[in-house]
Amino acid sequence: MSGFGSRGLRVVVSLVVTAGACVGLQVASALPAAAVGTVQVIAGQPSVSNSQSPKFAPSAVCPVGTKVLGGGGWAQVQARTPESERVVLSEMRPAPSTTGGRDSYEAGAFELSPGTNADWSVQAFAICAPPIAGMHLVVGRSISSNSTQIARADCGSDNEAVLGLGSQILGADGQATLVYEFAETFRVAQAKALEDVDGFNGIWELDAFAVCAPFPRNYGTSFGLSSPSIPNSDPVQVALSRCGNGTGSKMLGVGAAINSPLPGTGLQVIFPGSQLESAGVEATPTNANWGPTAVQGICGD
Repeated sequence: MSGFGSRGLRVVVSLVVTAGACVGLQVASALPAAAVGTVQVIAGQPSVSNSQSPKFAPSAVCPVGTKVLGGGGWAQVQARTPESERVVLSEMRPAPSTTGGRDSYEAGAFELSPGTNADWSVQAFAICAPPIAGMHLVVGRSISSNSTQIARADCGSDNEAVLGLGSQILGADGQATLVYEFAETFRVAQAKALEDVDGFNGIWELDAFAVCAPFPRNYGTSFGLSSPSIPNSDPVQVALSRCGNGTGSKMLGVGAAINSPLPGTGLQVIFPGSQLESAGVEATPTNANWGPTAVQGICGD
């Protein structure tokens, strides 16, 4: 699917910002590195396709004997019209089983007010691998009536790294959008959401999720920007990247961000394929410049 096509001696983190864009972090650790087994991407079934909102995708379920590292979501609109950009992701969430069952990844989406008459669906994707000793889920939460909310999930130890990400909006009734879901540093995942141009008169919630574990071998990130890689008024901005090129070759997680977001812009795609893909959209059309959109691959071996 494409076309939207350290208690060790030291941990070194370099987080470079260029032209307003957050460029991928690189990590070197003196700690013994953990090995990651075979990584699989599991595609859940798409939801029903119609014009009802909100929608939640059937779970993308990890195979027996594996655990969820991360994942993504895709809100797919059947007719590409300016109105169809009003569909945005509202939830991408790793769901480790607490009862001995199988892990999964969840995704949801909604139409940003005033909505669309186009048919659309949402699909979840899970990144799964054999269990890694010490792996655990951290949730950070922001609850307020602020028009912009930021939530952070901190692994809590310099001996651990973020492998996979997630975020969700609750209670904004289709009037807020996810604009940022990124490994901000090696141990902190951050999510950001904005109310739409009309705002929301109430309290709503933003959650950030981080799947944390001891550092994998060759841990680092890949990074890609949409083209043109400067703020612009394109209604859809697509970014692509791959793991490798100085980082581990296995994709463990994927993040996305809209740089210089405006109310009414949001993330419609975070896709963990062999080519990582994100898409930001103008859910509320504007001639003002926003973006570029970025995609981040969290990589290791």
